[in-house]
Amino acid sequence: FFTPREGDNNVRILPPPPDADWKHYGVGVIVHYDVGADKSAYLCDARMREKQCPICEERDRASSADEKELADSMRPSYRVAVYVIDRAQEGKGPLLWNIPAGLDKDITKLCIDPTDGSALPVDDPTDGYDLNFTREGQGLKTKYKGIQFSRKSSPLADEPEQADAWLQHVVAHPIDGCLQYYDYDYIAKVFAGQPPAHDDGTDEPSPKQPGAAKTPAKTKIQTKKKEPEPE
Repeated sequence: FFTPREGDNNVRILPPPPDADWKHYGVGVIVHYDVGADKSAYLCDARMREKQCPICEERDRASSADEKELADSMRPSYRVAVYVIDRAQEGKGPLLWNIPAGLDKDITKLCIDPTDGSALPVDDPTDGYDLNFTREGQGLKTKYKGIQFSRKSSPLADEPEQADAWLQHVVAHPIDGCLQYYDYDYIAKVFAGQPPAHDDGTDEPSPKQPGAAKTPAKTKIQTKKKEPEPE
Protein backbone atom coordinates (compact mmCIF):
# COMPACT_ATOMS: atom_id res chain seq x y z
CA PHE A 1 0.00 0.00 0.00
CA PHE A 2 0.98 3.60 -0.52
CA THR A 3 0.45 5.96 2.39
CA PRO A 4 1.48 9.55 1.67
CA ARG A 5 4.41 10.55 3.86
CA GLU A 6 4.39 13.79 5.80
CA GLY A 7 6.04 16.37 3.59
CA ASP A 8 6.53 16.19 -0.16
CA ASN A 9 5.19 13.30 -2.25
CA ASN A 10 5.72 12.49 -5.93
CA VAL A 11 3.71 9.66 -7.52
CA ARG A 12 2.67 8.45 -10.95
CA ILE A 13 -0.87 7.19 -11.43
CA LEU A 14 -1.01 3.95 -13.40
CA PRO A 15 -3.70 3.37 -16.05
CA PRO A 16 -6.49 0.79 -15.63
CA PRO A 17 -6.17 -2.53 -17.45
CA PRO A 18 -6.94 -2.18 -21.18
CA ASP A 19 -10.19 -4.15 -20.89
CA ALA A 20 -11.48 -2.28 -17.82
CA ASP A 21 -14.73 -0.38 -18.20
CA TRP A 22 -13.88 2.12 -15.46
CA LYS A 23 -14.73 5.75 -16.15
CA HIS A 24 -11.95 6.92 -13.86
CA TYR A 25 -8.30 6.09 -13.22
CA GLY A 26 -9.31 4.15 -10.11
CA VAL A 27 -12.11 2.14 -8.53
CA GLY A 28 -14.52 3.70 -6.07
CA VAL A 29 -14.79 1.83 -2.77
CA ILE A 30 -17.00 2.52 0.24
CA VAL A 31 -15.37 1.54 3.51
CA HIS A 32 -16.14 1.22 7.20
CA TYR A 33 -13.04 2.16 9.20
CA ASP A 34 -12.11 1.50 12.85
CA VAL A 35 -14.16 -1.69 13.10
CA GLY A 36 -13.66 -3.93 16.11
CA ALA A 37 -10.93 -4.07 18.71
CA ASP A 38 -8.09 -3.79 16.19
CA LYS A 39 -9.66 -0.84 14.29
CA SER A 40 -9.73 -2.62 10.94
CA ALA A 41 -11.38 -1.58 7.68
CA TYR A 42 -14.07 -3.42 5.72
CA LEU A 43 -15.88 -2.77 2.48
CA CYS A 44 -19.52 -1.82 3.08
CA ASP A 45 -21.72 -4.61 1.75
CA ALA A 46 -24.79 -2.39 1.75
CA ARG A 47 -23.26 0.30 -0.44
CA MET A 48 -20.98 -1.89 -2.55
CA ARG A 49 -23.18 -4.94 -3.19
CA GLU A 50 -26.66 -4.00 -1.94
CA LYS A 51 -26.50 -6.67 0.76
CA GLN A 52 -27.06 -6.50 4.49
CA CYS A 53 -24.32 -4.76 6.47
CA PRO A 54 -24.33 -5.16 10.29
CA ILE A 55 -22.53 -1.85 10.75
CA CYS A 56 -25.06 0.06 8.65
CA GLU A 57 -27.87 -1.64 10.54
CA GLU A 58 -26.45 -0.46 13.86
CA ARG A 59 -25.93 3.01 12.39
CA ASP A 60 -29.60 3.13 11.38
CA ARG A 61 -30.58 2.10 14.90
CA ALA A 62 -28.40 4.84 16.41
CA SER A 63 -29.87 7.42 14.02
CA SER A 64 -33.41 6.38 14.94
CA ALA A 65 -32.50 6.72 18.62
CA ASP A 66 -31.13 10.22 17.93
CA GLU A 67 -27.61 9.13 18.87
CA LYS A 68 -26.00 11.35 16.24
CA GLU A 69 -22.39 11.11 17.41
CA LEU A 70 -22.54 7.31 17.49
CA ALA A 71 -24.24 7.17 14.09
CA ASP A 72 -21.65 9.49 12.57
CA SER A 73 -18.82 7.32 13.87
CA MET A 74 -20.17 4.40 11.85
CA ARG A 75 -20.64 6.31 8.60
CA PRO A 76 -18.79 4.63 5.72
CA SER A 77 -16.19 6.64 3.81
CA TYR A 78 -15.74 6.90 0.06
CA ARG A 79 -12.27 6.26 -1.35
CA VAL A 80 -10.80 5.77 -4.80
CA ALA A 81 -8.44 2.81 -5.06
CA VAL A 82 -5.70 3.36 -7.64
CA TYR A 83 -2.30 1.92 -8.45
CA VAL A 84 0.60 4.36 -8.24
CA ILE A 85 4.37 4.32 -8.49
CA ASP A 86 5.94 6.18 -5.59
CA ARG A 87 8.90 7.96 -7.17
CA ALA A 88 10.73 7.89 -3.82
CA GLN A 89 10.62 4.08 -3.73
CA GLU A 90 10.17 2.81 -7.26
CA GLY A 91 11.71 -0.51 -6.31
CA LYS A 92 8.46 -1.46 -4.58
CA GLY A 93 6.62 -1.37 -7.89
CA PRO A 94 2.89 -0.63 -8.14
CA LEU A 95 1.34 0.28 -4.80
CA LEU A 96 -2.37 0.55 -4.01
CA TRP A 97 -3.46 3.97 -2.77
CA ASN A 98 -6.92 4.52 -1.30
CA ILE A 99 -7.37 8.22 -2.08
CA PRO A 100 -9.70 10.20 0.21
CA ALA A 101 -12.77 11.53 -1.62
CA GLY A 102 -11.84 15.21 -1.20
CA LEU A 103 -8.32 14.71 -2.49
CA ASP A 104 -9.57 12.68 -5.44
CA LYS A 105 -11.90 15.55 -6.41
CA ASP A 106 -8.98 17.99 -6.31
CA ILE A 107 -6.85 15.68 -8.45
CA THR A 108 -9.68 15.11 -10.94
CA LYS A 109 -10.22 18.86 -11.37
CA LEU A 110 -6.58 19.21 -12.38
CA CYS A 111 -7.09 16.55 -15.06
CA ILE A 112 -9.77 18.58 -16.88
CA ASP A 113 -9.16 21.65 -19.02
CA PRO A 114 -11.83 24.16 -17.85
CA THR A 115 -11.92 25.86 -21.25
CA ASP A 116 -12.94 22.91 -23.40
CA GLY A 117 -13.42 19.98 -21.01
CA SER A 118 -10.62 17.93 -22.51
CA ALA A 119 -8.79 15.51 -20.24
CA LEU A 120 -5.08 15.57 -19.47
CA PRO A 121 -3.74 12.02 -20.03
CA VAL A 122 -2.10 11.87 -16.60
CA ASP A 123 -1.94 8.05 -16.55
CA ASP A 124 -0.54 7.60 -20.06
CA PRO A 125 2.50 5.28 -19.86
CA THR A 126 4.37 7.23 -22.54
CA ASP A 127 3.26 10.84 -22.16
CA GLY A 128 1.70 10.98 -18.70
CA TYR A 129 2.33 13.34 -15.81
CA ASP A 130 3.66 12.81 -12.30
CA LEU A 131 1.53 14.07 -9.41
CA ASN A 132 3.10 16.21 -6.69
CA PHE A 133 1.61 17.24 -3.36
CA THR A 134 2.52 17.94 0.26
CA ARG A 135 0.93 16.19 3.20
CA GLU A 136 0.66 18.06 6.50
CA GLY A 137 -0.67 16.86 9.83
CA GLN A 138 -1.83 13.49 11.10
CA GLY A 139 -5.13 11.66 11.38
CA LEU A 140 -8.22 13.81 11.04
CA LYS A 141 -6.02 16.91 10.86
CA THR A 142 -4.34 15.71 7.67
CA LYS A 143 -4.23 18.26 4.86
CA TYR A 144 -2.99 17.97 1.31
CA LYS A 145 -1.47 21.09 -0.20
CA GLY A 146 0.30 22.15 -3.37
CA ILE A 147 -1.50 19.51 -5.46
CA GLN A 148 -0.25 19.75 -9.04
CA PHE A 149 0.83 17.68 -12.00
CA SER A 150 4.26 18.12 -13.51
CA ARG A 151 4.30 20.73 -16.26
CA LYS A 152 6.05 18.39 -18.67
CA SER A 153 4.93 14.92 -19.67
CA SER A 154 7.26 11.96 -19.16
CA PRO A 155 7.36 8.20 -19.68
CA LEU A 156 6.28 5.94 -16.84
CA ALA A 157 9.86 4.63 -16.52
CA ASP A 158 13.20 5.34 -18.17
CA GLU A 159 13.49 1.69 -19.21
CA PRO A 160 10.60 0.36 -21.37
CA GLU A 161 11.03 -3.08 -19.81
CA GLN A 162 10.42 -1.65 -16.35
CA ALA A 163 7.28 0.18 -17.48
CA ASP A 164 5.99 -3.01 -19.13
CA ALA A 165 6.53 -4.98 -15.91
CA TRP A 166 4.54 -2.45 -13.89
CA LEU A 167 1.72 -2.37 -16.42
CA GLN A 168 1.58 -6.17 -16.51
CA HIS A 169 1.17 -6.18 -12.73
CA VAL A 170 -1.92 -3.97 -13.09
CA VAL A 171 -3.33 -6.31 -15.73
CA ALA A 172 -2.62 -9.42 -13.64
CA HIS A 173 -4.02 -7.89 -10.45
CA PRO A 174 -6.96 -5.64 -11.44
CA ILE A 175 -8.23 -3.67 -8.47
CA ASP A 176 -11.87 -4.61 -8.95
CA GLY A 177 -10.86 -8.29 -9.04
CA CYS A 178 -8.84 -8.09 -5.82
CA LEU A 179 -11.45 -6.57 -3.53
CA GLN A 180 -12.06 -8.72 -0.45
CA TYR A 181 -15.57 -8.99 0.94
CA TYR A 182 -16.48 -10.67 4.22
CA ASP A 183 -19.84 -12.20 4.99
CA TYR A 184 -22.40 -10.71 7.36
CA ASP A 185 -21.63 -12.99 10.33
CA TYR A 186 -17.88 -12.40 10.07
CA ILE A 187 -18.20 -8.61 10.19
CA ALA A 188 -20.87 -8.79 12.89
CA LYS A 189 -18.51 -10.76 15.14
CA VAL A 190 -15.62 -8.36 14.55
CA PHE A 191 -17.90 -5.37 15.12
CA ALA A 192 -19.02 -6.90 18.42
CA GLY A 193 -15.41 -7.42 19.50
CA GLN A 194 -15.38 -11.19 18.92
CA PRO A 195 -12.47 -12.38 16.72
CA PRO A 196 -13.83 -14.74 14.04
CA ALA A 197 -12.00 -18.00 13.41
CA HIS A 198 -10.86 -20.18 10.51
CA ASP A 199 -12.38 -23.59 10.02
CA ASP A 200 -9.36 -24.98 11.84
CA GLY A 201 -10.19 -22.88 14.89
CA THR A 202 -7.37 -20.36 14.54
CA ASP A 203 -8.09 -16.66 14.69
CA GLU A 204 -8.04 -14.92 11.34
CA PRO A 205 -6.32 -11.53 11.27
CA SER A 206 -8.53 -8.67 10.11
CA PRO A 207 -7.62 -6.47 7.16
CA LYS A 208 -6.01 -3.13 8.00
CA GLN A 209 -6.84 -1.73 4.58
CA PRO A 210 -10.07 -2.06 2.60
CA GLY A 211 -10.03 -4.33 -0.40
CA ALA A 212 -6.60 -5.56 0.57
CA ALA A 213 -6.97 -9.11 1.59
CA LYS A 214 -6.56 -11.14 -1.55
CA THR A 215 -4.92 -11.41 -4.94
CA PRO A 216 -6.31 -13.56 -7.74
CA ALA A 217 -4.45 -16.41 -6.03
CA LYS A 218 -6.42 -15.56 -2.86
CA THR A 219 -3.30 -15.00 -0.83
CA LYS A 220 -3.59 -12.94 2.33
CA ILE A 221 -1.73 -9.64 2.22
CA GLN A 222 -0.90 -8.41 5.70
CA THR A 223 -0.82 -4.63 5.94
CA LYS A 224 -0.04 -2.10 8.58
CA LYS A 225 -2.78 -0.26 10.40
CA LYS A 226 -4.19 2.57 8.37
CA GLU A 227 -4.03 6.05 9.77
CA PRO A 228 -7.41 7.81 9.73
CA GLU A 229 -7.77 10.50 7.12
CA PRO A 230 -10.24 13.32 6.67
CA GLU A 231 -13.18 12.93 4.30
